[in-house]
Amino acid sequence: MASVANKPCSLLTFTGAVVRGAGIAALVFASALAAKEIEKDTSALPPALSSLPETIERTISTFNTPGVSVGILHEGKTVYLAGHGLRDVESDAPVTPDTYFYLASVSKAITAASLGVLVQDSKLNWDDKVTDHLPAFQLSDPWVTREFTVRDLLTHRSGLASGAGDTMLWPAPSRFSRDEIIHNLRFLTPQSSFRSQFAYNNVMYITASAVADNLVDGQWADLVEQRLFQPLGMSCFAAGLPDNASDNVANGYGYSEEQGLYAIPRNNVSEDARVWSAAGAITCNTRDMLKWLSMWLTKGKTPDGQTLFEESTFDTLISPVTPLYVSGVDKQWFQTEYSGYALGWRVTDQFSHNVISHTGTISGYQTFVAFVPSKNLGVVVLNNGSDYGTRGAIMQTILQAYLEPDSEQRDWIAAYSEFQKDRQARFLASYQQPHGSGSVLLATSEYLGHYADRWFGAITIEKQHDKMRIQSEKMPSLTGTLEPFEDHTFVIRWDNPDAMEDAFIHFEVSTQRRVTGFTLYPYTVKEKRNHAYRDMHFTRSSEIKLND
Repeated sequence: MASVANKPCSLLTFTGAVVRGAGIAALVFASALAAKEIEKDTSALPPALSSLPETIERTISTFNTPGVSVGILHEGKTVYLAGHGLRDVESDAPVTPDTYFYLASVSKAITAASLGVLVQDSKLNWDDKVTDHLPAFQLSDPWVTREFTVRDLLTHRSGLASGAGDTMLWPAPSRFSRDEIIHNLRFLTPQSSFRSQFAYNNVMYITASAVADNLVDGQWADLVEQRLFQPLGMSCFAAGLPDNASDNVANGYGYSEEQGLYAIPRNNVSEDARVWSAAGAITCNTRDMLKWLSMWLTKGKTPDGQTLFEESTFDTLISPVTPLYVSGVDKQWFQTEYSGYALGWRVTDQFSHNVISHTGTISGYQTFVAFVPSKNLGVVVLNNGSDYGTRGAIMQTILQAYLEPDSEQRDWIAAYSEFQKDRQARFLASYQQPHGSGSVLLATSEYLGHYADRWFGAITIEKQHDKMRIQSEKMPSLTGTLEPFEDHTFVIRWDNPDAMEDAFIHFEVSTQRRVTGFTLYPYTVKEKRNHAYRDMHFTRSSEIKLND
């Protein structure tokens, strides 16, 4: 087994920022974009956006994104709607306004709205206790379990750590059922007191879809498609993409200096429903998402003037509940003074205007949707890359042009690029490489075997082609190679580094020098109390060791 004592850590990505090689993106995309280029009409846009198509092309090149679809709705009219780049690099297929993408976390506003429909049907109240509708719902604290409301499911104030439970969802595919995910909430340790602070959580939105299921004759996905999408004339889907809509779908991609542009097929838009649909796998396109924003800009009206949401429901959905931290960058870039999370929406002031928005991120897809009531403005940005710079630069270019038309317009491509470079430099300056001897105290065969955690399930460690390999039963994409580090500790080099960073695996040994279990920990010298593995403890399920 090769030593990892002085092996450098992979630093290709940091908080979504991609380390870019000069000229790589241009080489990848130039010929394809030239071939697919069509005229993009900017005649109805403000002067600051006269070169918007060129700005978008420059953005996807800078941030190594294959394609993007952009739509702008202003004063009730679609003033820009275009695809740029490629939805499928291998087949050279272009992005169009009708190309389907996963909405990622932009799905959350749709899930919240579906519960709003049930509130209007008098089947649900925002402050109903979750246990009134899901008796099996249980958190680690009995009092919090009793007091947890439907509103709490949608506002990221559960007290759990940010991202708690995500290991049951990603890397896709997940073999956890929705019932199992909800059951396992009881094993997650709180980070803060209930309702005291914001901590983003996906599994609560999955729980919200289960609440809806118990109240309708059918499935949550039917509720979304029949009561939201159909009245708005949207051909979008909450339970997988049907066959007749699968001809124009964006495939997801990532980028690294080592690999260049690479496909992420495990997250591609699927005909099968994802267990995380309510949190991030609703499928839609830019043309139809403008219809969604039109409803919000007309205060809950459908295209034919019918009321989809009553005033009280509409106001509840976009009224901030959980305060959000306002960073120095927010203040500097957007003059932001307040920010809060409503029900599936972020609400913030930007250039003295109330902006209601949400972003979405899964490996291979980045999304950004925003509307500004005071300007009767809605913007949709959907792309199939993995760098947030694309969605951010395009969205902020458009928003500033409408919200601050008389001010000097910032170069948002440069702003995001410099921000990412600065964050990367700060990280590298403080980074300490873990160092070990590259050897362990027992023969590597002693660590092989079957292990299980009470909620995450089984993990197998076995020899394959002279390598120690790790495999999760419930998360089949969670596979990797173990390399000796020190004492009874190995480093896991995950096969999908875009989804999981390297980790330590610390084996526990009895007084008889028999391996009895293990814990997992991030690959860092820093002590971290909150991390993805904090509530996992794997015990050996059999004393029979696997063959070498």
